Amino acid sequence: MEGAGVLQVYDTASLARHERADAIATMMREAAHASVWEQPPTAHEAELRLESWNLGPVRLLNTRTSPHRAFRTRRQARGSSGPPVVALGVTLRGDGFQTQSGTRVASARNALYLLEMSAPFEHERHTTTWAYTLHVPGDQLGLPLDSVHRARGALASSPLYRLMSRHLRELFRDQSALTADPAAAQLGAATIELVRALVASAAHDRRHARPALDAVFLEQVKFFVDTNLADPDLTPTAIAAAHHVSERHLYKVCAAAGIRLEQWIITRRLERVRDELADPAARHRTIAAVAYRWGFVNRSHFAQRFRAAYGVTAREWRALNR
Repeated sequence: MEGAGVLQVYDTASLARHERADAIATMMREAAHASVWEQPPTAHEAELRLESWNLGPVRLLNTRTSPHRAFRTRRQARGSSGPPVVALGVTLRGDGFQTQSGTRVASARNALYLLEMSAPFEHERHTTTWAYTLHVPGDQLGLPLDSVHRARGALASSPLYRLMSRHLRELFRDQSALTADPAAAQLGAATIELVRALVASAAHDRRHARPALDAVFLEQVKFFVDTNLADPDLTPTAIAAAHHVSERHLYKVCAAAGIRLEQWIITRRLERVRDELADPAARHRTIAAVAYRWGFVNRSHFAQRFRAAYGVTAREWRALNR
């Protein structure tokens, strides 16, 4: 295993060939919850390259592996501990199938797949495979696991299928930039909301589908706001237009979550200004420049808001943090 901090990389290319099959079996037990990993007799050589990292509460795995069969029996599932894990992924190359709860689903190229990793399953890849996978803690998904099993063979029926597929690919497009972003944990939370909405939609779980869709939308709004705080034209009108919804719907979803949108935007901007003023690396910037950088175009309005929020002026705050 190499790489410290966020990214971990495991590559069998550094191992002797006769050691690779056993090494892969060990790694797949740890990373993919597979109790047994087998190489088919027809395969010439066992290979695995696995990159994994966290995005808030979500685990991301970029996997390239030789043909194999991985499974977990009922007995092995009963003996496992810890919360359930739900895996959602997309196959970029290769083919095979997955079986769980009596439902066999083909793993076709560019198709999404879904598994409850803590329950019995069988996963077979007939060719060399490349896949992106999310591991979501089941206790954070907010859905009964029955919904996950019902959704497995019906993911493509959901109107969120393409959105989820695009989102999944974007998460893996620039791992270093996303994980370093201040909104990384929020992006992970938004990803869980999107997985929840997709599963509820595919499972025809009406009780959870509408709240899940609203939660996805709210997380998208939060992420949009956080990444556009510096834009002085960031308004409810602009946010609604960017998400192709009415302002009325935007306000309704925010109000249901206890969020006063304009006040929330100001609060987030004040937090960014506060943090930058306390940063020694920003001491050469004037207070006015920092405030303007985070969307405050009116100096008097900014000064009043800052003092009301923190009980000191921006100048006093900077002096206290020298």
